Amino acid sequence: MSLSAGWQAPLLHFDYKDYHGGTQNWDVVFSANNWMYAANNYGLLEYDGDRWKLYVVRNNTAVRSLLYDEAELIYAGATNEFGYFEPNAFGGLRYVSLTDSLTGDYANFGEVWNIHSDAEAVYFQTDNYLIRSDKRTQDMKFIVPGAHIYCSATIRGGVYVATSDGVFALVGEQLNILNGSDKLPKTQIRKLMPWGDNQILIATFDAGLYIYDGMQVKKLNTKYDHFFISNKIYSIAATEDQLAVGTVRSGLAVINLHEDTAQYFDVHNGLNNNTVLNVVYDKDGNLVAALDNGIDVVLLPSAYSTFFSGSHALGSGYTSILLKHGYYLGTNQGLYYHSYRNSGESVNFIDHSDGQVWSLDTISGILLCSHHSGLYVVDDMHLKPLVEGDGFWRVRNYNSQYAIAGAYSGFYLLEKSGGKISVKGKIKGFRHTAMNFEIDAKGAIWTLSPEGVCRLTLNTEDMRVKQDNVYTYTHPQDYVKIFKVNDNVVITNESFCRVVGKEGVLTRDSAFFNNLDGEHFYQALQSNDNGDLWYLSGDNLSVRKCIDRQTHTYELQPRTFVLNGIQPVLGFEWLDVFNDNEAMIGAVDGFIRFDSRHFNNEELTHDDVYVRSVELTQANDSVIYGESFVKIPAVVEVNYDYNSLRFNYGSSITMSGKLYQSCLEPVDDDFSRWSTSTSREYTSLHEGKYTFRVRVLDIQTGEQHETSIRFRVLPPWHRSWWAWLIYMILVIFGLYLVYNYFEQRYINANERMEFEKNRAIHEREKQHLLEANEWERKLRELQKEKDDYELRSKSQEISNLLLNQVNRKDFADDVRKEIEGAVADLEQRHVSPALKKLRTLMAKLDSRESGEVDWKRFEENFDIVNDKFIRKLTAQYPWLSRNEKHLCVYIRMGLYTKEIAPLLNMSVRGVEMLRYRMRKKMELNRDENLEQYFRDFGD
Repeated sequence: MSLSAGWQAPLLHFDYKDYHGGTQNWDVVFSANNWMYAANNYGLLEYDGDRWKLYVVRNNTAVRSLLYDEAELIYAGATNEFGYFEPNAFGGLRYVSLTDSLTGDYANFGEVWNIHSDAEAVYFQTDNYLIRSDKRTQDMKFIVPGAHIYCSATIRGGVYVATSDGVFALVGEQLNILNGSDKLPKTQIRKLMPWGDNQILIATFDAGLYIYDGMQVKKLNTKYDHFFISNKIYSIAATEDQLAVGTVRSGLAVINLHEDTAQYFDVHNGLNNNTVLNVVYDKDGNLVAALDNGIDVVLLPSAYSTFFSGSHALGSGYTSILLKHGYYLGTNQGLYYHSYRNSGESVNFIDHSDGQVWSLDTISGILLCSHHSGLYVVDDMHLKPLVEGDGFWRVRNYNSQYAIAGAYSGFYLLEKSGGKISVKGKIKGFRHTAMNFEIDAKGAIWTLSPEGVCRLTLNTEDMRVKQDNVYTYTHPQDYVKIFKVNDNVVITNESFCRVVGKEGVLTRDSAFFNNLDGEHFYQALQSNDNGDLWYLSGDNLSVRKCIDRQTHTYELQPRTFVLNGIQPVLGFEWLDVFNDNEAMIGAVDGFIRFDSRHFNNEELTHDDVYVRSVELTQANDSVIYGESFVKIPAVVEVNYDYNSLRFNYGSSITMSGKLYQSCLEPVDDDFSRWSTSTSREYTSLHEGKYTFRVRVLDIQTGEQHETSIRFRVLPPWHRSWWAWLIYMILVIFGLYLVYNYFEQRYINANERMEFEKNRAIHEREKQHLLEANEWERKLRELQKEKDDYELRSKSQEISNLLLNQVNRKDFADDVRKEIEGAVADLEQRHVSPALKKLRTLMAKLDSRESGEVDWKRFEENFDIVNDKFIRKLTAQYPWLSRNEKHLCVYIRMGLYTKEIAPLLNMSVRGVEMLRYRMRKKMELNRDENLEQYFRDFGD
């Protein structure tokens, strides 16, 4: 069985479900930032590398043609309509019509198939007119060639028009025919384009290619003419080394002008549709095909190419080998052969190879196929069995005489002799599957047992091995791979990485693994003749270029390709290095060939990555910032009430195979992990200044690009500058109030202190006064007691004096009796008794004299007791006699007359007479009571 197959660039497909537009796409242009714009039946399609948008023209008709102008406008031509799209500040486009001034027949000009421009004007080409629009005034001028217009172009600053009458050059407002163009075949002219230094390429619909050299038109004969003529050219594009031709019937042909080879893309090898309405190269060299149904992109400068075999899939790629004449490819379906590099030639299935082909190895120039059914010799297009009935994994050379084959049930010893290989027998001592093994420089076999990594020592005489376990699995699911690299056996596991050198000793060689990505598990590892290290690790295919093989010096950084969307066969990862730059890996969908010259780890730049829009997620996803093909400078400020944002970003560096990482400074400590996500959300951002950074990784080239956007989250109203001003005023006012409060409090405290002090003083004074009053009272009481005592004493004395006075009469009576007794004694001549009586009388008289002294004391005491009564009485009535004074005293004392009489030694009558005379002297009325008078006297 043979199939048409070959290596081809990868394809990227977009259909109407992806871009939500019409099926037909008529034209494609690219902006300065490599965004793609397509003329679609529904309007203008915009693709920024990650997202599609659709914009309509004014009359909602199909857009047929586009032009990206240096003035950063996108001109669009539709049915009876043309104008331009310009970017707005939110990442969108606004359409401006240029047909408002057209009236009459000129307003019905039909379809606009091509648009061109020069320094002064834009030209819109329809079936019958070339409409010139002045860029400055937008004045319209209709140029009528008088024949049906097929196409037009701007070439080296001049405008050319292809009609049914020939090809014309526009000079001023006149159309001048090119010499010999009227002799072109009577067929449609689909494209005019510059060719060579001063030539023009003319592509016809079904008559091939022609060249105008400035003097004449002549046929350009190529070996692809039959393809062009039979499949009908509809579109064409060219670079310095490629010519892309889109056809109506058979898709696309991409011709390498230097090598004169071609790649063909049609529905049989991946193209969405065979009718290619337009082809355009982007700035990265990718070829975009506008199809009758969808848009396809051929990734021509890709770091990898796929082995495509039409509608027949080869299966999962397990192994491959490149010989001088071509490739042998082993898959889960069997063994295939394909001649080296020639695209489009047959891939042949090797008969009787059905089933899994695990490995292809050359031993002494003989190609051996390790197959699920046995071990076979590959002889051209046939298989010759060596062993059948047991499955085989791989074969390794042991020495000049023997080779060892790893089988499902252990090892077999193969003997080399006379240019042939035969099976000597099965090796004893190891009965486990020998899927993964290598042989070191000393002849030891390193393989895997159910327990772990083991070393086998082979005795070829008795065909037996001795087993030594060197590493026991720490987990049952531990995955270990064993490789042969530059005469070293390399064992890799996540926790056990060792190297067996030329001495056959197992060591931990950190220096070796540092030339890779460190000590961890590798799915595949191989070196080439130059010493370069190729390896599969995680999702990356990397190559570390060797600078000096003698010193084992390598480039500081590996060249890496991220296998985004390319899936190696898990557990059976295959890597085959062809030469210094190329390698092949087995994948689930077949085989992928890589060229490390397209691996590139450049420094970060700020091109080809953009922040597409910034949206407020709290306000129905309102866009506050956006980028289009023109980046309009804007100051992005976000109200605090809407401080949850979504950042949408993307890149146009390539049409596929991109990974992104982003961070928001100062929120994130580092960039996020690489992912395909093209948006990032942040919620509840605090007020302040932020920088959102985003990077893109082109997984085909390894290039990284970065851009950033700065924005500011405004503070909430209560933390705005004017709020802070109010707060400051309030704080100052508050401080003032606090100051006043504390000042008043201080004053009040001082006043309270003063009050308390005064109150305390007052209390003390009051206490002192009370104490003083108490003391004074006590003193008064003491004085009163003293006075009372003295008064009592004086009164007693007065009483005594009065008593003495009362007793005067008794005294006088006693004296009289004594004298009478003495007289009687003398008369009786009793002298002694008479003398005795006289002596007694003398003593009584002496006592009388002392009584006079007592009256003076009486007056003193009476004045004390009666407020100086006698002194005041004497002062007012100085004429009073002694007895009158005494009478006044006795009357004041309230004595009756009969009580006074003895005291004055008078009779009652005498006392009354004394009272009468004294009243008269005092000039007192008779009615006036003397006792009351004397009591009131002196008050």
